[in-house]
Amino acid sequence: GYEGAAFLPQLHSFMKSLKPIRKNLAKITCPTLVMHAQNDKTTPYENAWEIVTNIGAKDRRLHLLNIEETVTSRHLITTHVETKKMVCDKVVDFFSDIERRHGH
Repeated sequence: GYEGAAFLPQLHSFMKSLKPIRKNLAKITCPTLVMHAQNDKTTPYENAWEIVTNIGAKDRRLHLLNIEETVTSRHLITTHVETKKMVCDKVVDFFSDIERRHGH
């Protein structure tokens, strides 16, 4: 449905918040997992790379996922048929690894 649609108030709010978000990325110091579809039509995957390279976390991980189908925007990786299990597995692995290393 909404391919190519622009919601101007939301877009304005988003654009206004980008500068402070970028400025404060280094303040993120907790373990961080970033996942993104390489062929996402909504948001460029380079944004995920920018987050991972600019946060202050020592434990930071980036997983770029590939979605083969070409019908959807490939933006919702948590519910997409090709990636939802992989996303779930990566999240479980991420937290299991943190728990293992920190003994909690």
